[in-house]
Amino acid sequence: MKQDNKFNMLSFTGKMKILHLSWMAFFITFVVWFNHAPLLGLIAKSLNISMAEVKTLLILNVALTIPARIIIGMLTDKFGPRLTYSFFETCFVNLDFLSKIENFENIFIALKSDCTQQRSYG
Repeated sequence: MKQDNKFNMLSFTGKMKILHLSWMAFFITFVVWFNHAPLLGLIAKSLNISMAEVKTLLILNVALTIPARIIIGMLTDKFGPRLTYSFFETCFVNLDFLSKIENFENIFIALKSDCTQQRSYG
């Protein structure tokens, strides 16, 4: 068996597919991150925070990426990328759901409707 190890940059199969998907994901992240700069004033105004607090948050955001990458790397090495990223996506979906709740009455309504649906189908 002969293994083909040619470097074909225009290919979208095998290891080259992973390379292309990685640089595309990085590029999208880069573009999204740098779109925040023109919106910083609006973000600060809508959250009622000062520009000093915005600058502090930006510094913390950059500083915390280092330990976050180390932790994610260790978890990915131990459990694999699918399980690790699926777990984090599930956590963030739940956090996103909870962020939409404005008061305790909404939580009760959501839980009550969920229980009612389970009883009627169960």
